[in-house]
Amino acid sequence: MAATRTEELVHRIASTSFFSPCSFLSPVRADNGEELCDVLVVVDPDVIVFSIKEVQPKVTGDYNVDAKRWSTRAVASSIKQLKGARRTLERGVDIYSTDGQRINLPPLDQMRIRTVGIAFGGKEDYYINSNTSKDAPIYTFDGECFELAMGELDTITDFLTYLDEVFRFTSTHQIISDGGDMGALCSYLLNGRRFVDNGNPALILSNRWDEIQNDARYKRKKELDRVSYLWDELIVDVISGGVLHEGPLSGLEIARELSRETRLKRRLLGAFLKVCYVEPDEEVVLPYLIANDAGTLHLFESDLAEELSLAEECAFLASQNSEVKRVIAISGGARIDGKPWVSSVCVVIPSIHDTTLNLDQPKLERLQKRLAQGEPRPIPLVEFPETMPEEES
Repeated sequence: MAATRTEELVHRIASTSFFSPCSFLSPVRADNGEELCDVLVVVDPDVIVFSIKEVQPKVTGDYNVDAKRWSTRAVASSIKQLKGARRTLERGVDIYSTDGQRINLPPLDQMRIRTVGIAFGGKEDYYINSNTSKDAPIYTFDGECFELAMGELDTITDFLTYLDEVFRFTSTHQIISDGGDMGALCSYLLNGRRFVDNGNPALILSNRWDEIQNDARYKRKKELDRVSYLWDELIVDVISGGVLHEGPLSGLEIARELSRETRLKRRLLGAFLKVCYVEPDEEVVLPYLIANDAGTLHLFESDLAEELSLAEECAFLASQNSEVKRVIAISGGARIDGKPWVSSVCVVIPSIHDTTLNLDQPKLERLQKRLAQGEPRPIPLVEFPETMPEEES
């Protein structure tokens, strides 16, 4: 069955954003051959199930009645499919992509499922009431708000954090919006990426998008974000094969790991890509190693370290500290086409990969000596304020 206009629109968004390494259009169930959902996104251990529908409003002349009925129909159009998809995934049914490839899903005991309904066709100030039942929470967007959300929450981690915050807040509060779904998104962005509990059981929200766009702090945020898209460029190059991959993971698997970084962290990582490879800074001596509180080490290495492979360096770093959950190593310099950029990437996850090194003593000593130069530095995230209220105008 051909994809509908709305499904194609959402898939285009997924294909050109953070979803691209991990999105599947119209995946199929192995037990009955039926479509599971419209779009499935898998980034272990997280799974996002999308149902996208076109729901036209029935105009009666009474605005409140029309808006409420449209919201009810928008949720109802997706809820059956989303709940069915959740049950299927929780039963462990195999799921296949449209090209017949089995989709690798997280283990059942680790899988975290979010279900999202998207409804096109409503008026811009219609607000969709989400179904936030404890057993199977469902968040719904109108089509316009979804597209804008993808522009502001444009990493998998940022998007999932927003969904979780909506679920958390609406479990104890009611959101009343005269600004459609944009009211909730604007409130979240303006209040430090959270919903503020003012002591009232109901939160009244308005569409303040124009206000946000004209805010000097928002413009400053966008300027700070520019360098972060070098990290996005790296992800695209890994997927296309423009950057070599080393170690136990495939190029696509590495791209998924790189995609986990938030936009805030990508500012710093993008800045390092710039000073290490794009516009080399003589004061930055490679290898350079940075760490964050999530247990990830990022190693920026030089192509000149020819005797040592990135895979060996990753394994060594992972074996030195039991708290390390992931090592991402990047090497770069002048490529064949003369463009200064990343040449290869390696990712090692100690919990699933063997970090045993079978090296002779001289090479092991060279490895230890080289990496000792890059003593881990904590990522100074405070230098890169994420939320508008914290940023200087």
